[in-house]
Amino acid sequence: MAEIRKMTKEDIKQVATIHRAIMRTTARILGEFDLELEFMDLRSTYPEGCLVAVEKGQVVGFLMSSQKSWGFGLVTSGWIELVGVHPDKMGRGIGHALGKAILAHFDEKNIDDVYTAVKWDYSDLITFFKSVGFGRSEFINLKHAREE
Repeated sequence: MAEIRKMTKEDIKQVATIHRAIMRTTARILGEFDLELEFMDLRSTYPEGCLVAVEKGQVVGFLMSSQKSWGFGLVTSGWIELVGVHPDKMGRGIGHALGKAILAHFDEKNIDDVYTAVKWDYSDLITFFKSVGFGRSEFINLKHAREE
């Protein structure tokens, strides 16, 4: 089983490689941008909530989270921003271990509510989050799309 530990700056390149592999596998290409810089920025906002799963010295999965202390009537809460497991390593419980580890982290900080957002048609992600204990929240996601 993979070792779960805090993500370091040195892990970012492998994390970005995993994310790119997932995006190619699902055919959801998000355009060109500096993915390593994006991951570095996200990690810098809440480093203790960014985890990796490591096997034989290689990062095989990651989870990035944040903590929010205000907004729209919320008390301090945790938010899972991104989670990914290399496509070659999926189905082995790595994502589940990452999910349980971050929930334990928030539990240690006495944070009762942890949120995430998933597109309604991403059934694999919805199934994953349900497997670690997530259910519907009291939020309704709203969107504004620029008129063309």
